[in-house]
Amino acid sequence: MSSSNSMQTPTHATMKDDTTNTCADHPAPAWHAAGTPDDLPGWARELLDDQPAKAFRKEHHDLTEWSDGHVTHRRVVLHDARSMEGGEFTKRARDAYADLLDGIPKRDIFRIWNFIPGINARDESDQDRYMSFNAARFQAFEGQPDDEHPYPPASGVGHEGRDLVLHLLRGNVVVEAVDNPRQILPERYSETWGKLPPVFIRSALVSGVLEDRMLIISGTASVRGEETMHVDDLDAQLDETIRNIEELLRATTEGDDDPKLDSMLIYVPKAEHLDHLRKRIMNELAGPSTTAEFRVAQLCRDKLLVEIEGTMVVKAGTS
Repeated sequence: MSSSNSMQTPTHATMKDDTTNTCADHPAPAWHAAGTPDDLPGWARELLDDQPAKAFRKEHHDLTEWSDGHVTHRRVVLHDARSMEGGEFTKRARDAYADLLDGIPKRDIFRIWNFIPGINARDESDQDRYMSFNAARFQAFEGQPDDEHPYPPASGVGHEGRDLVLHLLRGNVVVEAVDNPRQILPERYSETWGKLPPVFIRSALVSGVLEDRMLIISGTASVRGEETMHVDDLDAQLDETIRNIEELLRATTEGDDDPKLDSMLIYVPKAEHLDHLRKRIMNELAGPSTTAEFRVAQLCRDKLLVEIEGTMVVKAGTS
């Protein structure tokens, strides 16, 4: 499944693009987080139809919460985070993240998305904004109860807007962490990637959202151990990313030699890579009913060329 062969694209797989035209004269626009449920992948948006909302204004950020009594979606927007320098950004982002988590046991969180403006920009200490964000996130989680429970699956990517946009899904769920032995747990990263580590898990089996369990895979890229692999080699990075996803899929399925994702959201920093990546990803990770969405967005490391998050429904008796 990770070879770059010429298989035909699955007949019934569907794609949604936030990328429009990708020709040289009209490159795809960089994606902008709107701070609405439209920021989320299709499978998550489907959980949130017609939920009533409550909105709260804080000093520097807004908090909005939707709930249907089964699934709750909380969103926090830190305004004009792009203009904040390292120390100020970390402080404001920590306060915003603390509100995102406030009153929610870690065991009830089954997915978080973090959309970070200027994610690769560096401050006066040569720390990039993602490292500053990770410090804020780590400190916010440190103040929460339920420390023994694993962190939730998450994605952290850039966007072209000015605000830090955070989305969280919670419910009455059971979350079982699924690790990838090819990679170090993010919470155990060395200080190469910041003084405080990113805190999330690679994937989780979640019961209680759907009738069947759902495997939810965090943003996954060409990382082995904690190192960025295959710098400047797009196809090799995609191969590495697919191998990481395969590891998670096979850890949760038995008797299936070629498990496929049900949904994917793909982030690509360079618009000129979109067409090539579409063909390979749809050939190698998509099944007949897979839905795939593509966005032009900067990634947490400036040497990464593609990141994929996804889901797979795990039927009873298959794991």
